[in-house]
Parts: sequence; C-alpha cells; structure tokens
Amino acid sequence: MDIVTDCEPLQSIALADVDAAQRTFAVSQPWQVSDVLLQSIDSFGVLCPILLRRSPQCLQIVHGFQRFEAARRCGRREMPALICRGGDDRDLFLRALEENRTSRPLSRLEKATALHKLKLDCDFSEEKLIHEWLPLLGLKPDRYSLNQQLRLAELPEPLKKAVDAFLEPEIALRLRERRAPFQDLVLRTTAQLRLGINKQRELFGMLDEICAGQDDASPDELWREVGADSILAQEGLGPSEKWTRINRLLRKRRYPLLSKHEESFALLRTELKMPPAMRLQAPRHFEDERLAISLSVRNPKELDQLAQELRRIAGSDPLRGIFELL
Repeated sequence: MDIVTDCEPLQSIALADVDAAQRTFAVSQPWQVSDVLLQSIDSFGVLCPILLRRSPQCLQIVHGFQRFEAARRCGRREMPALICRGGDDRDLFLRALEENRTSRPLSRLEKATALHKLKLDCDFSEEKLIHEWLPLLGLKPDRYSLNQQLRLAELPEPLKKAVDAFLEPEIALRLRERRAPFQDLVLRTTAQLRLGINKQRELFGMLDEICAGQDDASPDELWREVGADSILAQEGLGPSEKWTRINRLLRKRRYPLLSKHEESFALLRTELKMPPAMRLQAPRHFEDERLAISLSVRNPKELDQLAQELRRIAGSDPLRGIFELL
C-alpha cells in the first residue's frame, strides 16, 4: 500500500491537536531545529506539509518533526498536513527515514538514532544494518561502526546535546562511564575552549589519569588545585593560549618527572645559543639516550660554519647537562 495515496486531502491542522511527544518515527532530537528553518517559517509559514497518522487518541507525526517544532516556536497555531489513515509502524518509519535521508544531510545523532530504531523497532538483523544501511547513511560498513552508533543512540540527553554542539562521539562514549562531576568538568572545558578531537582526547586522558589517583578529591577540586580555573578566568587570553597553559599544568601534575625534564631541557637548550639553522630535539619522553640534531644549509660555507658551531657546543656544559637528563 502506498501511504501517500491513502491519505486524507491536504488540510490545515491545529498544532494543539498533535501529540508531539509521541516520537515513534523521529530520528531528530527535540532540540534539533535549525535557525534557517525557524527564520523561514517565521517569515513565510510552513511551505511543505507534514505527514501525520490519525489514531483514536490523537494525531501523530510521521514526518516533519522539525517543521512542527519550528512552527510551535514561531507561535503558529495551524500548519498544512497530510493525514494517512493507517499504516504499519515499520513501513511508516522506513518512509520517514527515506524522506529525511534523501532530502537533507543527517547529523551524527540522527544516523545513530535511525540505526537504533531499525534494529530494535524494525527488527533488522545486524548483518542487514552493516551491509545495507551503514553505507546508505555514509558510515563505514563494519560491526565496530555499528556498535558505536548503537551506543551513541543510547547516550543520556546531556551528552547527546554536547555531541550535537561540540563533543566528539568517541569522547562522549567514554564520558558516559564516568561520574557526573567528571563529565561536567570535561564538557565545560571543551565547550569554553572549543577543543578539537585531539585536544578533547588529551584533556580526557590526563584528567582521567589524574582523578584516578585521587579518590578523595573531586575533579573540580583538582582542577582548582592545579590552577586551571584561574587560567580559564583570565579575560585577556584566547581559547588557544588558555588551552596551552592548562595543558602544561595538567601534564606537570600527571607527569611530574617528565615535566621537570622538559623544563630543564628547554632551559639548557636556550643556554646553548644555537643558530636558527640548527635544531636540537630530545627523545620522546626522554626514553632514549640519543639526541636528534638537524641542520639547514644553502651552501658548503654555511655547513662549515655550522660544523664549527657543533664543535663549540660539543664541549659545552649545557650539552653535558642535557645528556645527564637522558
């Protein structure tokens, strides 16, 4: 049965007659309404009718959740709609998903929600989801990807909102296993500093390790103790500089010996007074006994000059001090 042809004539319905809390067919979240859609409906009204299903109790949205919410926020009392007379839940959801998938890009949360409903509500096998639906949604077709999407759909609302706004799904899934104070600190800091994926990983990893060794202190207490809160409060610093300073403080707390070595190395390297064409690099984590020296020259004369500098540096006290760090 084609549910489009089995609809009542196009009509104007009162928003008050629709049960918007019934979200059987929704893939979007209630807060996901774009500013562009809000501006359009505020200026011109709802141009494309939503699809509803008539039930004994109320009218239920099949497709058009965001248009309905935007109309409600704009103070509209009525909107155009097609009302189907019946229809199987599974068929209606598949139609609504196809309408969404082919008409606009789906967000990460919408893709996760769609897969979750396809598995639990439509009873699709994991093999079908992996080989058919993951590619249709632009996702890598393997079991790990599917499991990540299903877990993402089960996140609590605060973490879903964070993913929708700024948080990487990978970090959200890891945060889910932590207590609320830890979650709140990571979310606040990530949002305020606008951290990308690598910095989100770094923040989570260091805080997780620091807090794991301090069972008697709350994350906020440790945050204040290392001085990160005062850096965040400095109005003259941009987000990037704030993160650089906070990162340095967290590393010093998490890796005190390594941080001490890094500070000593930086000071001794400055005392060497090397020319710009010469670079000295310590081994990663000071776990090797060899230094890396790189030279940049344009002709043999410059190379000879740098060779003289190397001889000078080789017998210097700062270099001996650097080797003692290794």
